[in-house]
Amino acid sequence: HDTELDSTERLITVLERSDVQQRLLLLGEPGAGKTTELVALAYDLLEQAERNPFAPIPITFELSSWKEGKSIETWLVEQLNRFYRLKKEIGQQWLEEEQIFLLLDGLDELGLTLQRKCISTINQFLETQTYPYTVVCCRREEYEAGQTELKQLKGAVYLRPLNDQQIQTYLKDLNRYSLWENIGNNPELLDLARQPLFLTMLV
Repeated sequence: HDTELDSTERLITVLERSDVQQRLLLLGEPGAGKTTELVALAYDLLEQAERNPFAPIPITFELSSWKEGKSIETWLVEQLNRFYRLKKEIGQQWLEEEQIFLLLDGLDELGLTLQRKCISTINQFLETQTYPYTVVCCRREEYEAGQTELKQLKGAVYLRPLNDQQIQTYLKDLNRYSLWENIGNNPELLDLARQPLFLTMLV
């Protein structure tokens, strides 16, 4: 069922819901703030791990580097070795012991054909390994166009475009409210400003 979240609610609270069970899909338009939300989630998960030694450590992986025919588990171990200099046997152990919170970004950068195959591989990994801690980030349009679902994820969050009030509040907070006259009276600019990335660039 669909539920509208409060704009101040953090992703970590969504992950902790009983119907989500730490497996989440994050969708949005280009510039909607998906990667920013993923980074904010990583910080929250790190704080959680500092308080609880049994909590998994969040690590971001760029799915754009995944290659066809490679299992997600093998790819993850290789990425840990390449970017964090973690020995492959240790990376394998961390995955087996569920010590990593997987933050998988950039699924849409693979192109539709590879995207479909990557999703199938992720589904297989999550089903056979029953890996609990996973967030996948993707542009909404590309995800829907791929027509292949991440069936093992328990919930999805869609980042909606900003409304007029949110834009005005942001500009007020920056003492740049005078910009609203230009933005509010220009439909094309206003459409751009509804995406956080573009609003920041306009300011």
